[in-house]
Amino acid sequence: MSKRNNQHTLSKQQIDSVISLFSSGQFQDAIDKIKVLNEKYPNVPLLFNIIGACYKGLGQIEASVQMFETAIALKKDYAEAHKNLGISYKVIGRLDDAANSFKQAINIDPDYVDAHFNLGITLQELNQLTDAMKCYERAIEINSDFAEAHNNLGNILKELGEIESSVKCFKNAITI
Repeated sequence: MSKRNNQHTLSKQQIDSVISLFSSGQFQDAIDKIKVLNEKYPNVPLLFNIIGACYKGLGQIEASVQMFETAIALKKDYAEAHKNLGISYKVIGRLDDAANSFKQAINIDPDYVDAHFNLGITLQELNQLTDAMKCYERAIEINSDFAEAHNNLGNILKELGEIESSVKCFKNAITI
């Protein structure tokens, strides 16, 4: 059976049941269910992405990295898996790898607001303030109601001594 056929035979109900377990914080139950599904559907990137998120939820970051990498190996243009991998890299202090993962997600989906935002946070931590500022500005351009992006942009502007602009950003964040 090809990868494509496996993916198409996994039902929406099966996916929804796993997502429901994940969403309710039942990470281990979701992992157990995914492992059973993986026996029948071994090459479904979505399952590896979800199991990676479950491992992250359990604090097993190295395992989450492996699962996100597997999802990406199966589907190179999987923006969400790249973003999730970036978040896991960030948690374990691999900031350059995290930034590269977020950039990869953005290359795949230029309007991926969460990837822009997370890249901004990572670049800010790497003290690349101008580039971080551009990421927050792009996130706000995509979603003008993104309060956290307004706030983070305000923090950078404040750090750069642009007080009036930072106050405007903070006011926007509070209003939202």
